Amino acid sequence: LSYITEQTANHPLLILHGDKDRLVHFSQSVLLYEDAKNREKDVTFYKVAGADHGGSAFYCEAVMQTLVDYLEAH
Repeated sequence: LSYITEQTANHPLLILHGDKDRLVHFSQSVLLYEDAKNREKDVTFYKVAGADHGGSAFYCEAVMQTLVDYLEAH
């Protein structure tokens, strides 16, 4: 959170986070997303249902399509 300020460049940010992450708590990404939105940053948040910290759950069609859509939009 300390790296996002009103003065920070507004580069697009995509947050992908597994809701079963045992290394970084899911709420950390929620806080990051909410802070970025409150500062009017271009941020997109996608919850990967059932995913831990990385792994095969991130390589499913829905997540890949989210990445493609995001890259095409930015």
